[in-house]
Amino acid sequence: LMNSYMTRSNLKLAREIASNGKTIHGATRTLKMPVLNMVGEQSPHVDATVVLNGKLDPSKCTWMKIREAGMVLEEQPEKVAEAIKLFLQGLGYTLRKPKPLSSKP
Repeated sequence: LMNSYMTRSNLKLAREIASNGKTIHGATRTLKMPVLNMVGEQSPHVDATVVLNGKLDPSKCTWMKIREAGMVLEEQPEKVAEAIKLFLQGLGYTLRKPKPLSSKP
């Protein structure tokens, strides 16, 4: 596992921009699926997430910096859960709490 991580290659992503400054639709060097990109404001990886976000189609990506966190999953799990919930709702998915089972006498 560690060897795979150490020898991984770049994804070679790039936002392809037309001469009018707009993103070219159907560009091949960017991710085509919706992306939620989260980072803690105290994380050493803030700049890397900004660079990644700049390579993605702005209509398909959301970038968030979570306050008062370095490791967002450990320090702010409720904010991460809320962000994921809202991201999925924005994609048209609805999340509902399951109804409690009722006990009939």
